[in-house]
Amino acid sequence: MNKLFTTIVCLFAVTTMAFSQNGDTDFRNGVAAYENGQYEKAVTSFNSALSAYTAAQNKAKMGDANNYLGLLHQVLNQHAKAAAYFNEAVTQFLQTGNKSGAASALANWGISSFRVKEAEARQQNKKLTLEDIGKIIAFHTKAMQYHEQLKDKVGVGNDLNNISTMYFEGEFYGEATDYLNRALKLHTEINSKGGIAYDLANMARLNMKIGDPASALKLYQRSAGILEEIGDREGLWRTYSFIGTLYESAMKESQILGDDQKAAADRQNAIDALKKSVEQIESMRGNFTNKEFFDSFLKDKNPVYRKLISLLKQAGNNAEAFQYIERSKAKMSNDVLNATKLQVTDKNEQKKLDKIQDLQKQNEELQKQLAEEKAKPADKQDLNKIDNLSKTLTQSQGDFNALMIDLETKYPNIYQVIKVDPIQLSDLQKQLDDDVVLLQYFPADDALYIFMITKDKIEAKSVPVAATQLDSLVNKFRYYINDVTSLMKRGRFDTKMANWKPGGDDRFYERHSKPLRDIMVQLSDYLILPVWDNIKDDKIKNVTIIPAASLYYIPFQCLATETKDGDISFLVEKKAVNYLTAATLMDLVSKKKSKGISNVLVFGNPDGSLPGAEEEAKVIQASYSNAKLYKNLEATKDKAKQLAGTTDVVHFATHGFLSSDEPQKSFLLMAPNAVKNEDDKLTISEILKLPLKDANELIVLSACNTSMGKSATGVELISLSRAFAIAGSPTIVATLWPVDDESTKIIMINFYDGLKKGLTKAEAMRQAQIALIRKGDFHIHPFFWAPYVMIGNPK
Repeated sequence: MNKLFTTIVCLFAVTTMAFSQNGDTDFRNGVAAYENGQYEKAVTSFNSALSAYTAAQNKAKMGDANNYLGLLHQVLNQHAKAAAYFNEAVTQFLQTGNKSGAASALANWGISSFRVKEAEARQQNKKLTLEDIGKIIAFHTKAMQYHEQLKDKVGVGNDLNNISTMYFEGEFYGEATDYLNRALKLHTEINSKGGIAYDLANMARLNMKIGDPASALKLYQRSAGILEEIGDREGLWRTYSFIGTLYESAMKESQILGDDQKAAADRQNAIDALKKSVEQIESMRGNFTNKEFFDSFLKDKNPVYRKLISLLKQAGNNAEAFQYIERSKAKMSNDVLNATKLQVTDKNEQKKLDKIQDLQKQNEELQKQLAEEKAKPADKQDLNKIDNLSKTLTQSQGDFNALMIDLETKYPNIYQVIKVDPIQLSDLQKQLDDDVVLLQYFPADDALYIFMITKDKIEAKSVPVAATQLDSLVNKFRYYINDVTSLMKRGRFDTKMANWKPGGDDRFYERHSKPLRDIMVQLSDYLILPVWDNIKDDKIKNVTIIPAASLYYIPFQCLATETKDGDISFLVEKKAVNYLTAATLMDLVSKKKSKGISNVLVFGNPDGSLPGAEEEAKVIQASYSNAKLYKNLEATKDKAKQLAGTTDVVHFATHGFLSSDEPQKSFLLMAPNAVKNEDDKLTISEILKLPLKDANELIVLSACNTSMGKSATGVELISLSRAFAIAGSPTIVATLWPVDDESTKIIMINFYDGLKKGLTKAEAMRQAQIALIRKGDFHIHPFFWAPYVMIGNPK
């Protein structure tokens, strides 16, 4: 399991000393923030406490603060910084005679030093030598000496486990086995359940490496049993994930040997284990206060969902596979939205909502404390504390569930923010019209799964393309889109380009047009061609796309097929396309029936940097006799909060910054209002509070920019669309890259003209995009017409 035993010395050292006046409040705030996963806040608090302790020359507490700062940077994978803090902590603990603190900081220092050395070796394409490992093990050997002097057998066991892990990572399996056996023997003697569980899991890893998966499986199962007993959810989800992987490997081996019956049994065992892993993941609350933690959370846990969904599809359980796709998206968006301060207008109901979120945090902390106490050796456990924690947790969970039932009745949309509760397939199908087909995409490691859902059936297709291949194509597509901006700035974009066939400036065609054409055709072959026979019928008017991962960042309407004359034809020329970021969104957006568009509220160019957007806003205002326009410094977010609930359409002709790396920091730019002390960012938490339920039909974000960061999971689009849907809007139009002013104006004029003529929203957007394509010359390039995506209800 690669469990390294870091130690928070303060948990037992601080309780034996009185807090000094200076820095104690900051220190306590830092501990609370650390335990809640609010790492940025914790770093700030501990730095402030360290400054106060340094000024007072309180070295004992300086050691505590430095140890915590080291742990924080360790969590954020900043191991060089962490090692420096641990170094300081060791010195300060030894100066004050605190051997327990010194041992803990030494162990933590050894872990970070190992990670630094490991990274250096990887960069140099080298393996760690026994000498390298020996230098790092010296930290743990010294820590073990202190623990032995203190007769701290738990600490000694953890040191032995850490030494074993260092040898394991360096691929010295004999040495790793020796130290791990010593750790297990000691942890067993003192009945340290947490230590035993992680020793067994690490033994399982060793057995995997030496080619004994059967023994590894038994060890993981024993570890899982202990982790279940002590309630260690972090350890449990990982262990069940490993068990699932082992059964999956056995399944593949059985398939090779032609033993279909055993392969089916192994697959079902893998599915059962992975479901247990997901259950633990979904009981954990994400706190995405920084990019590193968010990336780590997704990187660790998304593969569990991917494996489970892939195995369910292989077993023919299409409906259940679909359900777990939805659960993975619900978990991601809920963790982002749940980190915000949810608000309602009724003060009494607000108190209940605040209580729910407080109880949620309290339950997390109680479960963590209970697991930690149960993990201790039997003679070190405080049975009264365990009993009290258990009773308090039961009461707290009861209070939480009672309030959730009340919330589900009165505020069902906010209830969905707090609870992972994806829509059932049967309920989804009831909400689909006869002329709509829904395509849910799921890229797995070795195949792409496409689920086709209509009112009366669900089918699934397997396309032999790896997720990495799709990611590469999407990245290349985005490169050529971004290239247009660069070429335009340098005056080198071919504005006379009339089609996608060779001719004219052949250099431009070979360098830019042909590669992009090939990418759009290749993506269409993977994403549309396998299901085209199911959707080509004229009775299917609308294709609703539910993307996944990097597919969120490509507009499907520009996927292309080659024509007989050597040109290409875009999907938008055949079908209206809209998007759902998750099928659960359908449950929110289908409840409001369209009554037509009669009035518009427009916010334009709040910072003066988008003159084209201002012109666009004026044109839209002129199209509706009772439209309201607020531009430049008038386009404040307090106006949006006041007026958004009184109009059919709210149109934001302003910058929008959506980040896949830090989704909770996404916002729409507005004009600041110094009088009301309001800044210029309309954030996701504020969008949740907009009063859109009564009147709103449509939100348009015409200068939005979705950045495809390292995470590339679409969580920022999922969160933004869900926030607007929860606030009451059934449909959102957003853009996937910075748009051209003139093209946007043309698109929006035609779009609103189509709405006035009574076209559905999706068809109005389709006609607007086709009009720009048929305008000819450079407008046929997807850069100008394709970034506009309609999320939500297409009607």
